[in-house]
Amino acid sequence: MSRNLTHTLLYSWTIIAAILGTSSVSSAQSMSEQKIRMALDIMAVQQGTCVTIISDPNPPTNLRSTPRAETRNIIGQLRPFTLVTVTNNQDGWLEITAPNQGWVSLNLTRASCGSAVDNSFFKRLKNLGELSLKGDRNALDLLVRYRYQGADGVSADVLDSEYLPKLLETQTELLMSNLNSQPERGRQRILENLSMTFSKSGTDWQRQMRKKLEAELSRRKDSPVAKTWRSLSVR
Repeated sequence: MSRNLTHTLLYSWTIIAAILGTSSVSSAQSMSEQKIRMALDIMAVQQGTCVTIISDPNPPTNLRSTPRAETRNIIGQLRPFTLVTVTNNQDGWLEITAPNQGWVSLNLTRASCGSAVDNSFFKRLKNLGELSLKGDRNALDLLVRYRYQGADGVSADVLDSEYLPKLLETQTELLMSNLNSQPERGRQRILENLSMTFSKSGTDWQRQMRKKLEAELSRRKDSPVAKTWRSLSVR
């Protein structure tokens, strides 16, 4: 781990501990959802970008050499609110390259762009959206995870009304491939949101986009994303 990254991680935990009153790693277990969101916001603001952070109710989080839950593949441990750099998403596991290289369970992480009340929030969200629209695979993955892991209110509206429709139009293959890699819960959330955005009783554009979505899913009828769409009760 580089000296600068080590300093950043220690500084991040110091700030979080001071603001949230969390004095130790183990005490993170009892933190409320509100405090977890505050911690995520702090990290995103400090980094100036959307981030992925360890969020484990039973810390520390195991870092593994392979994307499987086995005793023999544990190569390290990560404390709560550790900032991680994600380079791959595979069957519910995230491959990371920092602060150490390995795999962590996606369910033990959270994606965040910070709070909408922060002045630079929309800049962070815009940067993530534009990178995704340019075909950046890692940015698109972070955007999708952020949407189903914690985006709400204004951030959810922006993602649902602007970036996800544009991604379906311009980065169809990349979006579908990414949704296939997400856990079932994540796919359901994204597809439910798209179903509501592209309402059958909506505008001409909404109906056209729904037809495009359904056509793309029909082409991939045996894929995880198509199967999830067919399983949805809200159509």
